[in-house]
Amino acid sequence: MDTSEFREIFAAEARDYLQSLNENLLQLEQRPNDRRILDDMFRAAHSLKGMAATMGFQELASLTHEMESVLDLMRTSRLAVEQRVVDVLFRSVDALEELLESTLAGTSAAISTHLIQQLRQLTDTAPGAQAEVQVETDRGFRLDAFDLDTINQAGAQGLKAYAVHITLRPNTLLKSVRVFTIFQALETIGTIIKSYPPAHDLEDERFDLDFSLLVLTAEQSSSVQQLVEGISEIDAVEVEEVRVSQGQARSEAAAALEPSSGSSDFLKAAQVQQRGSDKYVRIETERLDKLINLVGELVISRTQVMEMVKDLNDSDQKSVVGQLDRVTTELQHAAMNLRMVPIRHVFHRFPRMVRDLARASKKEINLEIYGEETELDRSLVNQIGDPLVHLIRNSIDHGIEEPKVRIARGKPEVGTIRLSARHEGSHILIEVEDDGGGLDVEKVRAKAVERGLIASDKASLTLEEAVDLLFQPGFSTAGTVTDISGRGVGLDAVKAVVESLSGTIEVESVPQRYLRTIIKLPLTLAIIKALLVVADGETYAVPIQAVRENLQITRSQIKTVQQHSVIVLRNEVLPLYDLAECLGFSPVMTDTSEDSLSVIVMETRGQKAAFIVEDLIGQQEIVIKSLGELIGEVKGIAGAAVLGNGQVALILDNSTLLR
Repeated sequence: MDTSEFREIFAAEARDYLQSLNENLLQLEQRPNDRRILDDMFRAAHSLKGMAATMGFQELASLTHEMESVLDLMRTSRLAVEQRVVDVLFRSVDALEELLESTLAGTSAAISTHLIQQLRQLTDTAPGAQAEVQVETDRGFRLDAFDLDTINQAGAQGLKAYAVHITLRPNTLLKSVRVFTIFQALETIGTIIKSYPPAHDLEDERFDLDFSLLVLTAEQSSSVQQLVEGISEIDAVEVEEVRVSQGQARSEAAAALEPSSGSSDFLKAAQVQQRGSDKYVRIETERLDKLINLVGELVISRTQVMEMVKDLNDSDQKSVVGQLDRVTTELQHAAMNLRMVPIRHVFHRFPRMVRDLARASKKEINLEIYGEETELDRSLVNQIGDPLVHLIRNSIDHGIEEPKVRIARGKPEVGTIRLSARHEGSHILIEVEDDGGGLDVEKVRAKAVERGLIASDKASLTLEEAVDLLFQPGFSTAGTVTDISGRGVGLDAVKAVVESLSGTIEVESVPQRYLRTIIKLPLTLAIIKALLVVADGETYAVPIQAVRENLQITRSQIKTVQQHSVIVLRNEVLPLYDLAECLGFSPVMTDTSEDSLSVIVMETRGQKAAFIVEDLIGQQEIVIKSLGELIGEVKGIAGAAVLGNGQVALILDNSTLLR
């Protein structure tokens, strides 16, 4: 049978297993005697190997098998958990990740023979390594250590293990279809955890007439036999109950087969799967995006209907329209929640990265993660990862001091980087903080003078001025270029990405104590609240998070400072611009017939400015639409939206306007 339809499912599951192996290896370095970690790693490797073999990815299955053998020796205490072994396993996971991606992409990636030799050397030199645990059923169905472990733990849950030996009738047509029917039937009463020949051979009909399945179920053997015999073209069925003897379970060679403490809920595969009660379901992102787009269109139509009936006097009709409004709003919120994913999908990559970079820079660094269950829009998750990589690399290279420097300053030898996320209103705050040397303002000033960015006679900089310089393209205070940083590429990219997501970035620092970078992002970018304004007769949408207030002023309140218009608002001097003029149209200021002017105050990254507009329409939820490839990116415009009256309004990019 064609397995191409399962590639996406396999890819997602395989990446999850590899991420689990990475996380467990990091924990194993800290707790080398934790048997539970080794058990989890062995199961992940075993499952990945089986999946890869089923899909026909033999190179991936082979490398995973070598790694699995090492893990089995470690969990049975036949191989010590030493740093050299852990390092080989880290390299193995890296190689598996590379091999997985190349396999999925259809390109070739050779397995490192040196890595294979290292893994085999570990297994060959371990005491008793050749004494692999295997049990053979009466019909020659071989069960390895993992199979026996599964049977043991399934038995604790009241399940029985049966080796089901099946013979098809001679001249059976479409043997793979008959196998598929048998699999489906048995999955209704239990779980198939092994087959011989392997599943991919059965699917490709690379077998004669006989095959065997290992099934876990709560049913009696007679029920299993009757179920299979009821399928057409079956010549014979033999059901053999598999029991693990106490001697096998307690022998030194099979010590690993006993369930470890705290793992009684282990093995999803060993549980009878109730398909209808699954908590999660994987769906293609394309389908999800289509649903979101349709809900967006519904929101637009809802707004149009509300606009059409706002002058109705019929109470029944108003009630129906009100119900439509409420249901549409709830549907909108439900659909938007489908886009929300935990930020752990971004955070999980950093423990391994920090571990490797800390070792490369000869520093000891502990990464603390908080709020990884905080949810945000999937589109933001896909884009915020790279900026966080830059910030964490800077903390490692520039922030955390070398151990001897930290000790001299009275700090712990081990530095700490804290990565956290939390909700604040309709935004998410992501913070990267390190307990290193903080921002050296004087060093930034000297570098800026050297590059001609500021005058040499400028005696000092404020923290805000130093931060602005750091976010300039190509600016770096590093004396030498390293593999981690120093090329002046990073912080300007961080700023560009954050602002493109309608977010802001702030930096707080205390010398020799800490540096904290705070990224503030909207929870979603698909449907936002906007303030609708008029400039040169056209309606524009301004993201509401950028608008601080709106007010009416008279022309007499406009002052001039250094040949530029300003207004004074609560003792704060704000630059004043004409929005129409900023967009290239005729300014409102030239029309002297009106003394009263409508003004909106906008803020981005602590910068405030006031803009004169012709009129204020009010707030409205809008669905952001791309301008499309035909138009492309337009400076100052973030997208477009269809309003309730059917009119198209351009969405202004507040960060560009303020710049």
